[in-house]
Amino acid sequence: MEESKIKENAIGGSTMKLKAQDGWKAAKAVVMGMDRLKPYPYPPTYLFGLEEIHFEGIKCENPLRNQPRGLSSGMERVVTQSLSHQSHPPCIGVVYLDDPTEMDKAAVVVAGIGVKDDRTELQLWASAVGLGGKVQVLTAARRRIGSLLSEAEGKEIQNKALELRLREASHQACLSDGLLGELEYYRIQGEVELDELQDDADANADMTVPHIAGTMIQATNTRLVPHLEITEKDNISCEISEHVKQCSRMIDDIGMALELEKLDRQMLQFSQNSRTDAREMSYFSTERKIYGRNGERDLIISKLTSEESNMQNLSVLAIVGNGGVGKTALARIVYKDPAVSEHFDKVLWLYVSVYFNAVKIARELLELLHGDRYENVTDFNELLNILGYEMKSKRVLLVMDDMWEDSKKEKWDEFLTPLITNGVKGNMIIVTTRKSSVARMTGATHDINLDGLEPEDFWCLFKECAFGDENHIGHRKLQRIGRKIAVKLKGYPLAAKSVGKLLKRKLDDEHWTRVLDNTEWKNQKDDNDIIPALKISYNYLPKHLQKCFSYCSVFPKNHRYDEKRLVHIWIAQGFVPFTDQCTRAEEIGSKYLADLIDWGFFLSEPPRSSLLMHDLVHDLAQIVSSHESFTIEDFKPAGDFQLIRHVSIITESAYYGQFDGTVEPNENFMQEFAKTFCTLPQKNISTLMLFGAHDLSFADTFHHQLNEMRAVRVVKMEVVYPDLNILIPNISGFINLRYLELSSFYRGLKLQLPEAICKLYQLHVLDISSFNATTILPKGLNKLVNLRHFMAREELHAQIASVGRLIFLQELMAFDVRKESDFSIAQLEILNGIRGSISIYNLQNLESQEEASKARLRSKLQLNSLRLSWFDMPKSLSSLNIIEGLEPPTCIKKLQIDGYNGSAPSWLSNSFYLTSLQSLHLEKCKYWSALPPLPQLQELQELHLINMPHITSIPIGRLKILELRNMPRLRRFVETERDQPYKNLEVVELQECYHLMDLPFQLSTPGTLTEHLFPRLQRFQIRDCHRYYNLPPFPLADTLTDIDIWNAYSDYYILFRLSLTDGSRLCLEMEGEKSNSLQAIDEKILRFSKLKDLQELEIRCYPCVKYLAWEELRKMTSLKRFKVEDCTILFSNCLKLCLPSSVQEMEFDRCDITGKQLSELMLNLPLLQILKVHYCKNITSLAVGMFADEQYCSTEEGLWHIPPSGLVTLEKLQISFSDIIFRTKNGLGGFSSLKEIDTRKCPMLLSSMVSEAESVVSNCCSLLPPSILKLNISDMVDRLLPWSKLSSLAELHIFRSPLLEYLDVRSCTVLQQLNIEDCYMLQTIRGLQIPTSLAKLKIVTCPKLASLQLDACTSLKTLIVEGCDSLCTLDGSHSLASVKEVSIYKNPVLASVELHSCHALEKLSIRDCPALASWKGFRSLTGILSLKVLNSPGFVPSWQSAAQQIEEEGHEFTMPLKHLDIDDNEFLSMPICRQLTSLQDLTIRGVLHTPSDKIDILTDNHKAALLLLASLEELILSGFEHLESLPSEIRHFPLLKTLKIRHCPRITSLPEEGMPSSLQEMDIYRCSSELTELCRVTHGPPASWDNRNSCHLESGGSQARGVICTGLRHESGRRCGQIKRSPSRSVRIGCSLLSHPDLRGWVLRARRQGHTAVSPRGLYPLRWNLDRDVVCADWLEGDDVACAVLTGMELVDQQSTEDPGHRSDDGRCRGVSFLCSVATQRKGTARRELAGVGRDDVSGHHGAPACGGGGREAHDELISGVHGAGKGLDAAAAARSRARWW
Repeated sequence: MEESKIKENAIGGSTMKLKAQDGWKAAKAVVMGMDRLKPYPYPPTYLFGLEEIHFEGIKCENPLRNQPRGLSSGMERVVTQSLSHQSHPPCIGVVYLDDPTEMDKAAVVVAGIGVKDDRTELQLWASAVGLGGKVQVLTAARRRIGSLLSEAEGKEIQNKALELRLREASHQACLSDGLLGELEYYRIQGEVELDELQDDADANADMTVPHIAGTMIQATNTRLVPHLEITEKDNISCEISEHVKQCSRMIDDIGMALELEKLDRQMLQFSQNSRTDAREMSYFSTERKIYGRNGERDLIISKLTSEESNMQNLSVLAIVGNGGVGKTALARIVYKDPAVSEHFDKVLWLYVSVYFNAVKIARELLELLHGDRYENVTDFNELLNILGYEMKSKRVLLVMDDMWEDSKKEKWDEFLTPLITNGVKGNMIIVTTRKSSVARMTGATHDINLDGLEPEDFWCLFKECAFGDENHIGHRKLQRIGRKIAVKLKGYPLAAKSVGKLLKRKLDDEHWTRVLDNTEWKNQKDDNDIIPALKISYNYLPKHLQKCFSYCSVFPKNHRYDEKRLVHIWIAQGFVPFTDQCTRAEEIGSKYLADLIDWGFFLSEPPRSSLLMHDLVHDLAQIVSSHESFTIEDFKPAGDFQLIRHVSIITESAYYGQFDGTVEPNENFMQEFAKTFCTLPQKNISTLMLFGAHDLSFADTFHHQLNEMRAVRVVKMEVVYPDLNILIPNISGFINLRYLELSSFYRGLKLQLPEAICKLYQLHVLDISSFNATTILPKGLNKLVNLRHFMAREELHAQIASVGRLIFLQELMAFDVRKESDFSIAQLEILNGIRGSISIYNLQNLESQEEASKARLRSKLQLNSLRLSWFDMPKSLSSLNIIEGLEPPTCIKKLQIDGYNGSAPSWLSNSFYLTSLQSLHLEKCKYWSALPPLPQLQELQELHLINMPHITSIPIGRLKILELRNMPRLRRFVETERDQPYKNLEVVELQECYHLMDLPFQLSTPGTLTEHLFPRLQRFQIRDCHRYYNLPPFPLADTLTDIDIWNAYSDYYILFRLSLTDGSRLCLEMEGEKSNSLQAIDEKILRFSKLKDLQELEIRCYPCVKYLAWEELRKMTSLKRFKVEDCTILFSNCLKLCLPSSVQEMEFDRCDITGKQLSELMLNLPLLQILKVHYCKNITSLAVGMFADEQYCSTEEGLWHIPPSGLVTLEKLQISFSDIIFRTKNGLGGFSSLKEIDTRKCPMLLSSMVSEAESVVSNCCSLLPPSILKLNISDMVDRLLPWSKLSSLAELHIFRSPLLEYLDVRSCTVLQQLNIEDCYMLQTIRGLQIPTSLAKLKIVTCPKLASLQLDACTSLKTLIVEGCDSLCTLDGSHSLASVKEVSIYKNPVLASVELHSCHALEKLSIRDCPALASWKGFRSLTGILSLKVLNSPGFVPSWQSAAQQIEEEGHEFTMPLKHLDIDDNEFLSMPICRQLTSLQDLTIRGVLHTPSDKIDILTDNHKAALLLLASLEELILSGFEHLESLPSEIRHFPLLKTLKIRHCPRITSLPEEGMPSSLQEMDIYRCSSELTELCRVTHGPPASWDNRNSCHLESGGSQARGVICTGLRHESGRRCGQIKRSPSRSVRIGCSLLSHPDLRGWVLRARRQGHTAVSPRGLYPLRWNLDRDVVCADWLEGDDVACAVLTGMELVDQQSTEDPGHRSDDGRCRGVSFLCSVATQRKGTARRELAGVGRDDVSGHHGAPACGGGGREAHDELISGVHGAGKGLDAAAAARSRARWW
């Protein structure tokens, strides 16, 4: 339809533009400049019945008053003429079409007209559908109930029966809201359906669309008035009638009762001005002082830091007491005490709550330690290993707050492993708990039992809470009353805070007396019960806050409340009104939450944004909401369910989820749940929440319980399975749903949202933020016309088609501009409610400034961040000034423009426009030669310029952050401020600015640095900037704690990095290079005066440095770690070395330090704990404790003495020398604190130590210290361990010890890990029976070890034996009951293995044991999950014999084996395969590339046994030299998803019987060319495959071609069609065929390295060099037939009549290379097949015929096959069969 004319009308002196859009869209006339206009896509039929229309006192007759709901074309002209009459108000504008003869198609826009009718939209709609009277009485009944409840609000109701009736009335009010919501749903449904009809209507349909008072009238000759089905209408009418009757009776009864009841008329109201501002319930803000706990605090601190605790690896201290007594507050004070922080390397705090989930706790600890939860780690033991690594050599204090679990002792012990084995003693855990049984379970060595505070201490706390000052002396009368109230609080701090806040709000006698005399005190059960005190505070809450607070009972205890989500839920439940026109409901809800924090009902925990609720306060919430909220958890007896509306299901204790998402079933819980849930009034349930894991059985039971749910408003669930239909199959029936939050139970879950979600027309919030960008969205998401918040990844925001329909949307993080109208920039036109940030991508698809202006970005007044992004912008668009049409709102604070090749926009250069701009980011704007007037942007604080090649200078101005990257022509900075031009700079980052000559570091006078230039500088980075030869000494200012200089071509260093590690440790790294000529590190390099707080210093690779300012280093009193590496002459001229006494760790690596210098240095380091010395050639010998400090007088330069002070403080010692010898007779036994020794490549050290000690060896001495926990040692000698007392040694690693003949570990009584590697002479290991706690034994490359006794290794969990050439037998017959993993590799003479008791064994690997003839113990493999057997021919016969014997005995025996990798196909026997009922992954290897002469085929017996493996999901056949065909039995595997055939050269065909229907992936690698070609050309996906399948094929040689052929993926979630090309194959995809009417809805998509490019439908081709990449066709819309045409090189317009072999002038083939046809049935289930696959070119290579007549015939047959075979699968199959001309 042609463009409509625009007529302008004056309204109050302003101009309003009225414009009609094309076709039926004229009904949605756009009124420019009116942000609050709400377009309604259905006709407001109530206008037909109104008598008059009023506007500003002017009355006019309504021409529609007597008309039916549909209009004739003649009447439309009357309407137009009447409304545009001269006497009509001037605000009425008429939009005419260009053709005056089509007046009946005019669109009339009426703005600003008020209708003389006070009915709501719902009432008007109801009148139109015949329910007007019902809605009127329902609304009246709801209003009366609301008035009744308001009248009783705030009064003390003594009559219990009346209180119950009021609760019932409240329940009826909610039911009224539900009925009204149901009607509202049908009203909106009518809007949406009629809007869909508009979109489908013909362009020439007759219409006249008046738009009156912000609402549209759409009129045609057909009936478009929304209506209800007769059944639905009758049902809801009856339901309303019955409900209104009940309400009337209840209103009368309660009204009379209120009249009769003499109620206390004093309302519980307070002046809001008396509110306190402090959020006193915050852990971090209230515990400024602790009352009455000083003794307990000091006791705990003394226990934590005592020598007794320091001698233990780990100690546990428990704080036990009732809820609210102050356990957490006491623990927090201890946690934050400076003495504790100084004593421990790490102090950590965790909230545990009811369930002890070891996995969750481990992840939270890792997040605290490392900032990473390691969600990708799928093994708990590995998680513990990582945790152990993070805690290694660190003394840790861990506070575990509010712990309840007292039964999972095994899990607790396992969790403690990283702390016990971290190599440091003195680790502590503080547990706070209500239960003394928890203290016993944790093994607490100290219990601190807390009772209520002493009266005087409590009175001080009470005065602090009530008066704000513990020393308050005024208000004498109030203090007397307060004393009486304090007695009732029993000394509990939580009660004091709660009641104190209440009293503080009104400091008058009457108020305090009412609190004292409150009847709630009568409910106090005992001296420990403070719930009544909390209940009094609750009673005084305003009604709206009571609702919000009590609702929180549906969440689990210790739940972390996200502020935004909680407010959204309150809004969804109707607790927050929408009535305020000036304030958003979200803002009102946030104020409610702030009030509840003020009242003390929530705990804030900065810096976290989440909130907590004290468990006693949560108990109160459960009490006050017990009549309407119910939690299904432990199935305690419940009361009356009649009024229950809010339900939560907590499964944390019932189901334990594994890392991979699998969940163990719990039949008991499932049955109890079903029994309980079915008794709930499901029809009235308003909240449904599910917390925790669940299995498929529970999901099936759960979704069968949801059939009657229609009133539910809030759904919050943890999802275990990707398909939401598994849990909620009827979600479209939740017609009142306002809030839907889905979270992933485990990482990596790919969520698939069903299309049914698009029918939730009243949904306000859709939260899927915990899922990644692979989530599959429904295509009709734009139907959610009331959606306010879509919380998801940015990539998902960009996938919403026709997002402009979501006029209430407040978050749109990304928008992807495309050529299609559904993604045109005009979609943003009326989305003026979006706020926060938005990124608009692919703006290169805009073709004019006018098109860009349709976004109306300037009207988005709530935006504060905007990104405008062009990708590969064509030069032809550079001169169109498209960016001028993308003018942002003046309030924008952050602006990013990238990839724009035109000139800078005028609105950015106008200094008076973007007055609020704080951050400007410009990237790849290649033709900008000048920047906007930055000094005139008064608020600008951040400037980021990246890849701006023509910028030569930059003004600094008031900038705080300056980032410059890849600025090749930048030469200078312009100082716009004369005085202190850099005074605001906080961050400077420079990278690849090769020509920048002058850094912003100036000398005010020669040789004098201006220190005041950078008073706020915090971070400075220079990388790859080549022209800086004389950088100033760093740091420049005290504030500068982050410096990163790398490859700056400085004379001083190649790397200079100053940073804060762990958030608090200031560290400096300096690194030069071998060619560096720097000779001194002094004040010219480092400003030592600015490094007083430095804690770590590393100096590396300075071969020419001779001088280091040691005296300056000595002044760094905070220095704890010092390292020097590769400084070969640094110590040659040093007369005296000195470091500050604070140093705790020191390391010298490849330096020239002498033994004497090191000895002198150690004399002044009383706190030294860690010492590492590696390859320092001037140290030749080691002596320990030979002389006292003052007696040291040795003149031998090479002798290194460790003084007696070092014997006391050193905890870790590492030594690596080649020639060092030991010079004292007592070895290292004199160390009292040494925990770890690591010696490498010291062949003389240990032997000389033993030799020195031979003359003095006695029972009372030890060559190694008894305190040692971990020993890593090479060049071990036989007598070292027997001459040592190692009662604490936990880990022993011995490697590269060629002289070791026997190893005696009898002195290692608590050994847990023993690793022995590369000990070529080792023959015997003695004493393995002594360390009963040995958990891991690893022996590698010990060729002379002939035997290994494992009889006493009862705690062993991991056994690895590899490369033991002399080992003949391995016997662990009755000792290895705990072993979980056994690996036996490369033991050539091992003949017998006996493992009879390995019931816990989960993983067994046997490889390269050719002599293995006997394996005993198969019956014990009851826990085996993974088995790998390679080149060990005796294993399978032993297995067969054992299996046969079990069958003969008549016993049933199965293994839980899931993964099997084996190279002997004889395991395919009936007895063995009957045992493998759980096998999922099977790899069978043949003899290819092995020396075996065996014929590797599958016999009939093998195939018959293979059929028993019905649980198989993946089958791999690899290296079969003689196998000629796949077994036909494969098709009988019902669960097989993956089939891989690798290195099977003789297999030339697939089974004629076909493949299993479950098969999803087939991988063929280096097989026969026949098989590859057969799969690539003939089959595609076999006919039995469905749309989820794929086939991977690859052949070797220079002609390798790789193809993946799959069915095409529907947007609802089915798998995407893919064509994968081999490397270096260029693919071009054209889309011209997509313009065919039957092909609408398909786009072609290319994915490369995580990026996606989409070719707009039917517009232009897409080119991509697909290096191992994927081209996809995605189905977008449900048209009759959708076809995607793909080719290896080219596609042409299907309307071409030329011969396919003909080429155009530009050489492009005009033929159709191949066709993927897809047949669908309208509004039915999509069915599709891949018809064929492409080739490498279009010229007939590789056996394909040249494009000629035959090709054209095939093309015609394909098209006719698709169109003529009923649009079904038969057509696709026929098309596929005819595609073989390829």
